[in-house]
Amino acid sequence: MQRIVVKRDGTEEKFQMKKLINAIFALFDGMDLPDDWEIAFRIAKELDLKIPERVTTEELDFLVLKAIEQLIPNHYIYDTLATRQLKKIINRKIERRFKSFKEALEYGVKEGLYKEDILNFDLNKIENAIDYSRDDLLDYFGLTTLKDRYFTKDRNGEIIEKPQWFFMRVALGIGNNEEEVIKIYNKISKLEYLHSTPTLYNSGTITHQYSSCYVNVISDSLESIMDKAKETAFLAKYAGGVGTDITRIRATGSPIKSLNAKSSGVIPFIKIFDTIVNAIQQGGRRRSSQVMYIQPWHMDIEAFLDLRETTGNPYFRTPSLNTALWMPDEIMRRIKEGEPLYLFDPAECPELVESWGEDFAKKYNECIKKAESGQLRLWKKLDSREWFRRYLFKLAKTGHPWLTFKDRHNENNPCPQYSVINSSNLCSEISIPNSPESTAVCTLASVNLAKHIDKEKKDIDWDKLKDTIETMVLALDNILDKNFYPSEESKKNTMDLRPLGIGLMGFAETLVELGIAYDSDEAVQFAEKVAKFMRDTAYAKSEELAKERGPFPHYEEMKQKGNPYPYPPRRNAVLLAIAPTASISIIAGTTSSIDSYFSNVYSRDTLSGKFIVVNKQLMKKLEELDMWNEEMAEKIKADGGSIQYIEELDGKINKELFKGAYEIHPKRQIDIAAAFQKYIDQAVSKSIYIEEDLRDDMFDIYMYAWEKGLKSTYYCFIDKTIKGEKYTQKVNKRGTRRGFGLVKERVKNQEEDIQHLEKMAREKYGDEVVDKVKSGNIEACPTDPLLNKICPSCE
Repeated sequence: MQRIVVKRDGTEEKFQMKKLINAIFALFDGMDLPDDWEIAFRIAKELDLKIPERVTTEELDFLVLKAIEQLIPNHYIYDTLATRQLKKIINRKIERRFKSFKEALEYGVKEGLYKEDILNFDLNKIENAIDYSRDDLLDYFGLTTLKDRYFTKDRNGEIIEKPQWFFMRVALGIGNNEEEVIKIYNKISKLEYLHSTPTLYNSGTITHQYSSCYVNVISDSLESIMDKAKETAFLAKYAGGVGTDITRIRATGSPIKSLNAKSSGVIPFIKIFDTIVNAIQQGGRRRSSQVMYIQPWHMDIEAFLDLRETTGNPYFRTPSLNTALWMPDEIMRRIKEGEPLYLFDPAECPELVESWGEDFAKKYNECIKKAESGQLRLWKKLDSREWFRRYLFKLAKTGHPWLTFKDRHNENNPCPQYSVINSSNLCSEISIPNSPESTAVCTLASVNLAKHIDKEKKDIDWDKLKDTIETMVLALDNILDKNFYPSEESKKNTMDLRPLGIGLMGFAETLVELGIAYDSDEAVQFAEKVAKFMRDTAYAKSEELAKERGPFPHYEEMKQKGNPYPYPPRRNAVLLAIAPTASISIIAGTTSSIDSYFSNVYSRDTLSGKFIVVNKQLMKKLEELDMWNEEMAEKIKADGGSIQYIEELDGKINKELFKGAYEIHPKRQIDIAAAFQKYIDQAVSKSIYIEEDLRDDMFDIYMYAWEKGLKSTYYCFIDKTIKGEKYTQKVNKRGTRRGFGLVKERVKNQEEDIQHLEKMAREKYGDEVVDKVKSGNIEACPTDPLLNKICPSCE
């Protein structure tokens, strides 16, 4: 077969493998490769059969990219080569349209893509500050994510940014002068910190909506419900995730005096928001997201727990909406001690909504007395422990509602005279006073701790970290004045409190680099040290800005009223929030937030496609020991990404450093989050990863999270329902969902385990009950953990 290559000018020539090999060798420039010919041969071999009879040079470039991509799991060298090839494709495309960054900016302004004031800077000075060598800091997963989701596109959907132009465009939309712009650019282009997704999307563009999180409150009126539905639609439109408190809405059956009718409760109104969320794309790039918060004493709590079920009446299901509990201490205490849980209608007990701590406990007990004396129309008494077990069953099954702690949030409220904190946000890391008239807003950025390691000293470069955090405080404070606010309520809260959310990513990568096991006491102590440093540095910078720009207005207002807050004046009411960093950690090429490595090898679905993620730190460590080869790679893949049971590595490598999420006890995960929470003035978003054998310990695990002082938890992942897939050689094939670090024998004996459980269940409950459960009839789905394990519908 004679293949023809169509060149960019339309001329044709015969395909020559030699030219292709030369193009591959050009990617090796400056790299110290062990065997460049072998690497080139592997790529060419992967590519050869995929080249059609007639191919354009653009198509050929893409085929080379895909050939290298398939080899990435074998060695991190291929990741570097794939990144270089993708960068070459992007740069060629951009350079055919624009001769300079300045020209691209002028085009963007002319086409209504960028704000006009972006041209007011000294663009020659700005262009000279761009360092294209920093493209090499990106990995393939990160650069692909930037190209597909973050680079500005023209009206035809074609990108108009190179990687470094993207970083400079973001900086131009944040800095107030050239010095600030270049300072911010140098930090984010080196991946030392990154702003959150809305900021990266919109900074410098006509949209200029930078904020990630909005938290609003619905009052008990139709007017308020519809007003917040409209507000939510606009918040979601501009790429914001929304958290909404619905506790005030009266319960099902509650009288409506003005209509001489009864309320339909919260669920029908939640459905309105579910429809909104399902309809709106965030900035046209991803589906909007929202979470509904409710306090568990609400009479509609039992229907609320079922909202994320996939079966049952669709009128009572919200597949596009997230749910969360805003849990008071008094109810956690009752669950722990086995005292009854009482449910009330907020229309009859409105005093419970905003009270917390001892005040809530007092008022809650007063409501109980009223109920039992016949003074309340709607109330219910439940076994608190049985209710909590049912809740945990729902959490394990659907991941919802996640659990957050009302009193922990409010006892650290920096501005209690402004408002209580009524709920958190979509990812549960925001803790800002809010009300129906004031929608909390938080603008986020996260420091990449792994870029602040002094490798010679085997410690953090604390001076560098200080400089980064100070830059982040300045940048985020600038954003508050440049931001577009989709509602007056959101603008009011921001201008009153000026809240910031500085977070962290790369914690697990840093631990491995420093030789600290994630589930060790040393890791907990290190977490506290880092969090305290972040707090002290951010607060000092905010106090410095207060002298230059003034403190946040509510602080000054209370001072003038003769009721000042007991802390020095600062520019921002709150400054720290540990967000999940799911997307920006991909760009930075590091581990998410304060989480451990998920696994050493797994595949990950994103909006940019499915990617195989390999722990490069493990790969490099094994390579140093001359133990990284195809055989070892296959053993790690076969064990679902775990190295704990690979005998050849015993005594050769510190296996404790390379445990996956399900190999670390949930209580140790909580210990790390609690260590950060001591010094984080907002909250820590922390998903809990629970190995299947610990499912029955969920009661103790979540009680432990409360007792350790966490403000929030996030998703609960059980290893049977995990989001990542066990690696298989062909990325498009679905691997088994068991086996992430589990002993192989347990998988082999799964069938015997189920038979044993069934035998136990028959002895405990009888044949009739067990036969009904095993029938798979959804109406028979049990809440008992033992029966749940043998129910095919639940499984």
